[in-house]
Amino acid sequence: MRRSSAAGTAGPSRGCDIELIESLRFGPPASRTDLDVAIALTRLLHHDFVSHGTDGKGRHLDDENVPVVIKAHRAVLERLALKPPT
Repeated sequence: MRRSSAAGTAGPSRGCDIELIESLRFGPPASRTDLDVAIALTRLLHHDFVSHGTDGKGRHLDDENVPVVIKAHRAVLERLALKPPT
């Protein structure tokens, strides 16, 4: 889920490929399962929320991208027949 360094974006979202994350709402990449994707998105969100709540360092998302990741996370959990957090 990393964007290439050639993208040259600054700020917290520099490490995320938001187009890939948006596509996860409709299914996993060919080489991954929904479970792989659910785990990765859970870890991404957890890490980013902890970083935001402490020193702000190590964030991969900015305020605009967090809702996109949450929507993708919810869609993957629903495909896995898991109840998303409310």
